[in-house]
Amino acid sequence: MSFNSSPAATVFANRLKGAMVYAVFGSFWLVLWNQRAFAGNSVVNLIIAAGGLFIFMLAMTRYRGFRHALEAGNAEQKQKRARRFYIVNAVQWGALLVIINVLNNVGLSAWVTPAAIMVIGLHFFPLATIFQNPGHKLMGTVICLFACVFPFVLSGGPADPYACAGMALILWTGAIRNISKTFHVAQAVSP
Repeated sequence: MSFNSSPAATVFANRLKGAMVYAVFGSFWLVLWNQRAFAGNSVVNLIIAAGGLFIFMLAMTRYRGFRHALEAGNAEQKQKRARRFYIVNAVQWGALLVIINVLNNVGLSAWVTPAAIMVIGLHFFPLATIFQNPGHKLMGTVICLFACVFPFVLSGGPADPYACAGMALILWTGAIRNISKTFHVAQAVSP
């Protein structure tokens, strides 16, 4: 099944690429949770891998029908968008490295997880503009709120391993949301 190069098809192709990224990073956060909560239980890691792979493959299968819309776009605009995307990600990773080092060096290593989650949440706001996807603003808002609330709600405070599971569930939910939107509009963008 392939779809035309309408603006809607381009939006769905980008959302599906995002869903694949969410599946991978959601799996990473669950593996981190498993490592912290259960010392890296192999069975739990297999379950995480299966869940992440399922979401990734579902997004990739749907993406195949929309990818032609991305190829048909203006090359100059795509280059500009890609450059801005790389800048946002470079700033995010740079900020993460600096914040993690500072917190570790001043004796606040317990606050690394909420700080990392906050930086990740904040990076979604410029991405919303770059990809013209208001869903990124929602994702960023949910992640930032989670970063602000969980240290005071979870019993382990800012270092609670279940914060990693919460972050993973937010990302996997976002992936499933992006995938499900493409099922509801498939007929609207088909040739």
